[in-house]
Amino acid sequence: TSNPIYMIFYEAFGFFFQTFILVKRKIKKLNLWLNFITFRRIKISLAIIKKYKDYSIYHNLVGLTTLASASLQVIILSINYSASETGLYSLALGMTSLPIQLVSLGTASVIYNQLVAIVSNSPHKLYRNSAKLTIAYMLIGFIPYLIIFLFGKSIFHIVFSSDWIVSGELASLIALPMYLQFCIYPVLSIFMVTDTIKIQFRIDVFFSITTTILLYIFSTYFDLIRTIELHSIALSSYRITMLAYILHVSKKYSQNLKSISAADK
Repeated sequence: TSNPIYMIFYEAFGFFFQTFILVKRKIKKLNLWLNFITFRRIKISLAIIKKYKDYSIYHNLVGLTTLASASLQVIILSINYSASETGLYSLALGMTSLPIQLVSLGTASVIYNQLVAIVSNSPHKLYRNSAKLTIAYMLIGFIPYLIIFLFGKSIFHIVFSSDWIVSGELASLIALPMYLQFCIYPVLSIFMVTDTIKIQFRIDVFFSITTTILLYIFSTYFDLIRTIELHSIALSSYRITMLAYILHVSKKYSQNLKSISAADK
């Protein structure tokens, strides 16, 4: 029989030998890779990073701002109202956000790709196309949200039970701001394709703080129905402003490119 000590020695030697060969090959590949990288390529890479850093930073910050604002609003309601009242609002919010989840979020990536293609091929047509997209989403979402606005109480009574009529009333109250969000969400990528996402972040932060403070004030002095009614007015004002500004950004972008094209001619 062979000595176990020698067997261990042979296996250890084989392991280190294989490791040495592997490391040698990796170093050789690394040297080739380093030789391939030139100062010019590094400079180009840094320029690209600098160009798109706003997108990576502010795109994530916009998402965090939206999430933080929504979470704070639920916390405020849970502090000033009972758990059952907060539950009624949560159900109303969940049901009215279904079209946004199914349609707006589901098609947002497709719309973004279309807008990128427009900016690449026909940038002067960005405003016209973004206006058409906005009108299309307005038409798609109009009927569902009109039904919720007019018959929210009846729908919740039939679908859930008479215990949830108040939730249906709340759904009617938040139908307008949710409809506006339905129309806005797909065309928010205008800020990304025009490199103005930093402006979107500033607008979102300002209005998120403002509407959250207003919700706290309303919920301190009014009952749930009145609070949601007033908060919906504030949210609708914010979203109408945002929608108008999105179209303004796309129009300004198209006009600037038309001016540049005319000057070149």
